[in-house]
Amino acid sequence: MPLIVMCGIPLSGKSYLTQKINNYFIEKDLKPIIITDEIKLNEYKRNNLYMNSNIEKQMRSWLKSQVERYLNSDNLVIMDAKNYIKGFRYELYCSSKE
Repeated sequence: MPLIVMCGIPLSGKSYLTQKINNYFIEKDLKPIIITDEIKLNEYKRNNLYMNSNIEKQMRSWLKSQVERYLNSDNLVIMDAKNYIKGFRYELYCSSKE
C-alpha cells in the first residue's frame, strides 16, 4: 500500500531524493524499499525513451506493472520517473488504494 511517486522535470533531484529516502529507511531498519525507475528498463537509452510515443507508452505500462507487482503492506515502493501525465499518476494512486 505505501507508494511514493516522485514527479518532476529531468535533473530536478528526484533520484537524489529517492536515494536519501532509501538510505533513511535502511538506517532505521524500517520497511523494505523497492525503487522502480526508467533506468532499469535497459532496452532503450534514457534519452530515446521520450522520442517515440509508442516506446514511452510501453515504458509507462512496464513501470505500472512493476509498481503493482511489489505493492503490498510489507514494502514501500518508490517510483522514480518523469511521471508528468496526471492520469498515469492517478492510476498509480488508485492501485495503491486497492
